[in-house]
Amino acid sequence: MPITKYEGKTLEKQSFVLEESFFVNCILKDCDLFYSGGDFEWTNGQFLNCRWHRSEERRVGKECRSR
Repeated sequence: MPITKYEGKTLEKQSFVLEESFFVNCILKDCDLFYSGGDFEWTNGQFLNCRWHRSEERRVGKECRSR
């Protein structure tokens, strides 16, 4: 699983899988954050009005939309 590093950015209205992302000095606004229980990391970040989900919810939602 590749890790994407975001540094010094303001990210808005996006979706992220936390185990695939590394945030340094970022602000996330109105984002959907998916977590499946693995390790993830952020340094000096702010999460403003973000929604936290278990990753299973993301997979189920995709399956329903594809039918």
